[in-house]
Amino acid sequence: MSLVINVDKVLKNDRELSKAIEDLLIARKDRAKALVGKTTITSYRRIHEILGSVLDKIESQLRTGRQINIIDLSKVLVLISYQEARGQISKVLANYLKDMVRTVLHEVGRSETAELRGIVSRARTLIDAFTVLVYEYGKK
Repeated sequence: MSLVINVDKVLKNDRELSKAIEDLLIARKDRAKALVGKTTITSYRRIHEILGSVLDKIESQLRTGRQINIIDLSKVLVLISYQEARGQISKVLANYLKDMVRTVLHEVGRSETAELRGIVSRARTLIDAFTVLVYEYGKK
């Protein structure tokens, strides 16, 4: 049985994020391995680096009132799909990451600045939580 995370709910609510992270970090070994699957540490680190910097950049743009460049999020979707197609990241983890990026993309221009800032911050926290599992169970 795999871990189930409703990314949309998690990114829009601090309690949901907290529960999801707790579930991830205390997951049974078999459930955590099912999520991580064939993911390589190197591949996830690359995705984390790029997605993390895009999310940080969006947070900065929100603070300064500058326009958000959504093309960077689209590029991250391509990177995740590419790593999945190469067999470097599990389908389950890739789908969670793609859902996360799509949620942020969907909310840009729709949400108030404070709400979007919260979504972006929660997304950053969630990718960091996934990192713990990838480093513990991913392929070296």
